[in-house]
Amino acid sequence: MKKNIIKMTAFALTGAMIFSLAACGGTKNPKSETASTVQTETAQETAAKSLGGWEVNGKKLSIKENAAAKAAFEKATEGLEGYEYEPIALLGTQVAAGINYSILARGKAVVPKAEPSYEIVTVYEDLDGNAEILGEKTLLGAGEKDALGAYEVNDGEYDLSKNADVKAVFDKAFDKLEGADYEVIAYLGSQVAAGTNYLALARVTPVVPDAEPEIDLVTVYEDTKGQAKVSETETVALGSEDADTASESAESEQIPDPYESFTSLKDAAAAAGFDVTLPDAPKGYENVSYRVDTGEKMLEAIYSDKDTDSADAKEAYRIRKAVGSDDISGDYNDYSEKKEVTVSGNKVNMKGNDGKVFTAVWTSGKFTYAIDIDNNGQGLSEDEVTALVNATK
Repeated sequence: MKKNIIKMTAFALTGAMIFSLAACGGTKNPKSETASTVQTETAQETAAKSLGGWEVNGKKLSIKENAAAKAAFEKATEGLEGYEYEPIALLGTQVAAGINYSILARGKAVVPKAEPSYEIVTVYEDLDGNAEILGEKTLLGAGEKDALGAYEVNDGEYDLSKNADVKAVFDKAFDKLEGADYEVIAYLGSQVAAGTNYLALARVTPVVPDAEPEIDLVTVYEDTKGQAKVSETETVALGSEDADTASESAESEQIPDPYESFTSLKDAAAAAGFDVTLPDAPKGYENVSYRVDTGEKMLEAIYSDKDTDSADAKEAYRIRKAVGSDDISGDYNDYSEKKEVTVSGNKVNMKGNDGKVFTAVWTSGKFTYAIDIDNNGQGLSEDEVTALVNATK
């Protein structure tokens, strides 16, 4: 099957940092292991700690590797009724006439079919070893997952290495990017939004001398073509102050969807601001959906064998029309065969391999057109594509 690459809007990363990916407990960026990046405690950092500042955990994150924090958490929650916690990671500590632990945990009410939430729990342990929960900050909670745009909270394995499909998305998003040691602490949940958003909590350490790590909420967006990118990063303050609600957290991490979906071509054309004529659907791909990017003035028709939101939906092709003259195919693969043919007076650029066409691009008047072809990875013949071009206006 061919690999499509959709042009996406450039995104800004917190602190203008570029990341490389490593799962929690996995291999780190080798650059972060060099002697030049070993962090030393400065007088300023010591003063901050003595005044009660939070220190992000720069060592092993797993709660199983932090015995003191684990013991304090267990003491603080041993008498809890009606709610249960699963501690995941030690995010940081704070000296305060004893010690405060900032711990990522997954919580759930002890009732049938209860849905989980991911929370930062602040546990205080005094000098005598007594422990209590000071407060919680919800990162992603058990909300109305059936509501449009809501996140579905991950109730399975939160270790990214145990979520092969999700890990593959993060790998693509961070492919060949360097500049920081990036460790995914936990995979929190997902959201369908003309593609899928994946939300995770991560520790980020820039690969520069004396760099301090931070804890970030990171959203990776995978579009319907399988292309992935980081769409949002947000630094999380440790402790329980300025608690966020689950809905506020989910909303802040949601990538703006540039497309509006339609079930009828008439409504889609009205939203795009121009008329369009399209070919009939091929046999086996009668499910036709329409999307409009109102900002770019582009209309797209998707011919598939079932609803495009279905995970196993297969596409025959996509036809696009937009105002302008740019290549809007979204396919920038390097094909071995390229040919310009004239169809109905328009010069059409066709590209493909082994005698099969996978993309066709042309302009007519003030509009640009494109056909992006899948057809189970088989492409179409030149005659078949010519017929589609003739039927598209």
